[in-house]
Amino acid sequence: MKYIINLMAANPTFSGSLKKHENDIDNAIVHFNNKPGNISSQKKLTKLDVQDNILIIELQTNIEMPSPAKGLRSFTKFLLEQSELSEQAYFGSLFRSVKIASPKSNTHSSSAPDELIVMNKLTRLLVGEDMNKQEYFSLLKTLINITDEMDATCLKPFLANIQEILVDEAKKLGY
Repeated sequence: MKYIINLMAANPTFSGSLKKHENDIDNAIVHFNNKPGNISSQKKLTKLDVQDNILIIELQTNIEMPSPAKGLRSFTKFLLEQSELSEQAYFGSLFRSVKIASPKSNTHSSSAPDELIVMNKLTRLLVGEDMNKQEYFSLLKTLINITDEMDATCLKPFLANIQEILVDEAKKLGY
Protein backbone atom coordinates (compact mmCIF):
# COMPACT_ATOMS: atom_id res chain seq x y z
CA MET A 1 0.00 0.00 0.00
CA LYS A 2 1.08 3.55 -0.67
CA TYR A 3 -0.11 6.47 1.38
CA ILE A 4 0.48 10.08 0.40
CA ILE A 5 0.45 12.25 3.50
CA ASN A 6 0.66 16.00 3.95
CA LEU A 7 2.44 16.98 7.14
CA MET A 8 1.83 20.52 8.37
CA ALA A 9 3.51 22.17 11.32
CA ALA A 10 1.53 21.36 14.47
CA ASN A 11 2.59 24.63 16.06
CA PRO A 12 0.07 27.32 15.07
CA THR A 13 2.79 29.94 15.52
CA PHE A 14 5.33 28.05 13.39
CA SER A 15 8.02 30.47 12.37
CA GLY A 16 10.44 29.66 9.64
CA SER A 17 10.32 27.28 6.76
CA LEU A 18 10.42 23.51 6.48
CA LYS A 19 12.62 24.06 3.41
CA LYS A 20 15.38 25.29 5.75
CA HIS A 21 15.25 21.92 7.51
CA GLU A 22 15.22 19.79 4.37
CA ASN A 23 18.59 18.21 5.24
CA ASP A 24 17.26 17.18 8.67
CA ILE A 25 14.13 15.80 6.99
CA ASP A 26 16.27 13.79 4.56
CA ASN A 27 18.32 12.40 7.47
CA ALA A 28 15.14 11.44 9.33
CA ILE A 29 13.86 9.62 6.23
CA VAL A 30 17.15 7.69 5.92
CA HIS A 31 16.93 6.84 9.65
CA PHE A 32 13.31 5.69 9.22
CA ASN A 33 14.08 3.56 6.16
CA ASN A 34 17.11 1.92 7.84
CA LYS A 35 15.41 1.15 11.14
CA PRO A 36 15.29 -2.66 11.54
CA GLY A 37 11.59 -2.71 12.49
CA ASN A 38 10.66 -0.75 9.37
CA ILE A 39 12.86 -2.92 7.14
CA SER A 40 11.24 -6.12 8.44
CA SER A 41 7.73 -4.70 8.04
CA GLN A 42 8.71 -3.30 4.63
CA LYS A 43 7.87 0.31 5.48
CA LYS A 44 9.56 2.89 3.29
CA LEU A 45 9.30 6.65 3.39
CA THR A 46 9.86 8.94 0.39
CA LYS A 47 9.90 12.73 0.37
CA LEU A 48 7.73 14.06 -2.45
CA ASP A 49 7.83 17.80 -1.78
CA VAL A 50 8.92 20.29 0.87
CA GLN A 51 7.26 23.69 1.01
CA ASP A 52 7.46 26.42 3.62
CA ASN A 53 4.73 24.98 5.86
CA ILE A 54 3.96 21.61 4.28
CA LEU A 55 5.92 18.38 3.87
CA ILE A 56 4.43 15.87 1.42
CA ILE A 57 5.63 12.31 1.91
CA GLU A 58 4.77 8.87 0.63
CA LEU A 59 4.65 5.91 3.01
CA GLN A 60 4.88 2.48 1.40
CA THR A 61 4.01 -0.57 3.46
CA ASN A 62 2.97 -4.16 2.86
CA ILE A 63 -0.05 -3.84 5.16
CA GLU A 64 -3.09 -1.60 5.08
CA MET A 65 -2.98 1.06 7.79
CA PRO A 66 -6.14 2.84 8.98
CA SER A 67 -4.00 5.69 10.36
CA PRO A 68 -0.81 5.75 8.29
CA ALA A 69 0.53 8.89 9.99
CA LYS A 70 0.88 6.87 13.20
CA GLY A 71 3.44 4.73 11.37
CA LEU A 72 5.74 7.75 11.17
CA ARG A 73 6.66 7.76 14.86
CA SER A 74 10.36 6.98 14.40
CA PHE A 75 10.57 9.66 11.69
CA THR A 76 9.13 12.41 13.88
CA LYS A 77 10.97 11.15 16.97
CA PHE A 78 14.27 11.48 15.09
CA LEU A 79 13.39 15.05 14.10
CA LEU A 80 12.42 15.90 17.68
CA GLU A 81 15.66 14.49 19.07
CA GLN A 82 18.17 15.26 16.31
CA SER A 83 17.15 18.50 14.61
CA GLU A 84 16.48 22.15 15.22
CA LEU A 85 12.85 21.51 14.25
CA SER A 86 12.37 20.37 17.85
CA GLU A 87 12.21 24.07 18.77
CA GLN A 88 8.93 24.22 16.82
CA ALA A 89 7.29 21.32 18.70
CA TYR A 90 3.77 21.97 19.94
CA PHE A 91 2.84 19.86 22.98
CA GLY A 92 5.41 17.28 21.88
CA SER A 93 4.24 17.15 18.26
CA LEU A 94 5.95 18.50 15.19
CA PHE A 95 3.28 17.80 12.62
CA ARG A 96 -0.39 17.34 12.09
CA SER A 97 -1.20 15.17 9.13
CA VAL A 98 -3.76 15.08 6.38
CA LYS A 99 -4.04 11.88 4.36
CA ILE A 100 -5.78 12.97 1.19
CA ALA A 101 -5.90 9.60 -0.56
CA SER A 102 -3.92 6.49 -1.29
CA PRO A 103 -3.33 5.06 -4.76
CA LYS A 104 -4.84 1.62 -5.34
CA SER A 105 -1.87 0.08 -7.08
CA ASN A 106 1.68 -0.43 -5.87
CA THR A 107 3.07 1.33 -8.92
CA HIS A 108 3.16 5.05 -9.48
CA SER A 109 0.00 6.11 -11.21
CA SER A 110 0.12 8.28 -14.28
CA SER A 111 -1.62 10.98 -12.26
CA ALA A 112 1.08 11.32 -9.57
CA PRO A 113 1.76 14.97 -10.50
CA ASP A 114 -2.01 15.61 -10.38
CA GLU A 115 -2.13 14.05 -6.91
CA LEU A 116 0.57 16.43 -5.69
CA ILE A 117 -1.25 19.41 -7.19
CA VAL A 118 -4.53 18.36 -5.56
CA MET A 119 -2.92 17.73 -2.20
CA ASN A 120 -1.12 21.06 -2.29
CA LYS A 121 -4.31 22.95 -3.14
CA LEU A 122 -6.44 21.07 -0.60
CA THR A 123 -3.88 21.73 2.08
CA ARG A 124 -3.82 25.41 1.15
CA LEU A 125 -7.60 25.46 1.61
CA LEU A 126 -7.28 23.65 4.96
CA VAL A 127 -4.78 26.18 6.29
CA GLY A 128 -7.03 29.03 5.22
CA GLU A 129 -5.43 30.32 2.03
CA ASP A 130 -7.84 31.76 -0.51
CA MET A 131 -8.12 30.51 -4.07
CA ASN A 132 -9.51 32.29 -7.07
CA LYS A 133 -12.40 30.65 -8.93
CA GLN A 134 -10.14 29.39 -11.70
CA GLU A 135 -7.86 27.62 -9.19
CA TYR A 136 -10.84 26.22 -7.31
CA PHE A 137 -12.41 24.87 -10.48
CA SER A 138 -9.09 23.44 -11.61
CA LEU A 139 -8.77 21.64 -8.27
CA LEU A 140 -12.24 20.12 -8.54
CA LYS A 141 -11.69 19.06 -12.14
CA THR A 142 -8.39 17.37 -11.23
CA LEU A 143 -10.00 15.65 -8.24
CA ILE A 144 -12.63 14.12 -10.47
CA ASN A 145 -10.01 13.02 -13.00
CA ILE A 146 -7.88 11.15 -10.46
CA THR A 147 -10.49 9.59 -8.17
CA ASP A 148 -10.96 6.63 -10.51
CA GLU A 149 -7.31 5.67 -9.97
CA MET A 150 -7.33 6.18 -6.22
CA ASP A 151 -8.94 4.79 -3.11
CA ALA A 152 -10.37 8.17 -2.22
CA THR A 153 -13.45 7.15 -0.26
CA CYS A 154 -13.19 10.26 1.89
CA LEU A 155 -13.57 12.41 -1.24
CA LYS A 156 -16.43 10.58 -2.98
CA PRO A 157 -19.33 12.09 -0.98
CA PHE A 158 -17.78 15.53 -1.41
CA LEU A 159 -17.42 15.04 -5.16
CA ALA A 160 -20.97 13.70 -5.49
CA ASN A 161 -22.38 16.78 -3.73
CA ILE A 162 -20.49 19.29 -5.84
CA GLN A 163 -21.03 17.78 -9.29
CA GLU A 164 -23.88 20.20 -10.11
CA ILE A 165 -21.91 23.16 -8.79
CA LEU A 166 -18.94 22.04 -10.87
CA VAL A 167 -21.00 22.04 -14.07
CA ASP A 168 -22.30 25.55 -13.33
CA GLU A 169 -18.79 26.83 -12.54
CA ALA A 170 -17.44 25.21 -15.71
CA LYS A 171 -20.04 27.02 -17.79
CA LYS A 172 -19.24 30.34 -16.12
CA LEU A 173 -15.52 29.86 -16.75
CA GLY A 174 -16.01 28.81 -20.36
CA TYR A 175 -15.18 25.11 -20.11
